[in-house]
Amino acid sequence: MSGETLILGIGNPILTDDAVGLYAVRELEKLRNQSECVQDLLSGIDLKEFVEGGISFIDAIAGYRCVILIDAIQTEGGMPGDISFFCLDQLGARPTGNPHSVNARTALELGRYCGYALPEHIYVYSVEAADCHTFSMTLSPVVRNSFPVLIRKILADLNTGLCAVGAGLAQVSG
Repeated sequence: MSGETLILGIGNPILTDDAVGLYAVRELEKLRNQSECVQDLLSGIDLKEFVEGGISFIDAIAGYRCVILIDAIQTEGGMPGDISFFCLDQLGARPTGNPHSVNARTALELGRYCGYALPEHIYVYSVEAADCHTFSMTLSPVVRNSFPVLIRKILADLNTGLCAVGAGLAQVSG
């Protein structure tokens, strides 16, 4: 951990659109290495991929003040390629249906209960997936087309104060 902020790309690298978070972190790292402006914007921000699940989420985010998650989502009636932004606290806890499986919200609650130093703010960029079930190491065309918009939105929100000390959800675009 080198910074106060973490951008965590979540996904499975071999399940088509489920990998969108991983690709986003890779693209941000590539841009950081190519552009002094992006390098300055991402200064003090750690970029990591997360391919695990459940309780290991606590260890991935512990010690950071602010975390930005990037992940695929599939919702009833959602349009593939749509990008959403929200605070993790806005999600209600949902039972996973498996007592051995723990979602991010439940892991966060458990970590706080156990006294872990967890982030004050956790923001989520989600991309509505077209396909998270087919084995493929490429994004579907519709998610691939929305990908540049996702990257621009993340950089624009960081530029307007997302995760800056004292920043809150009301200070960024949604």
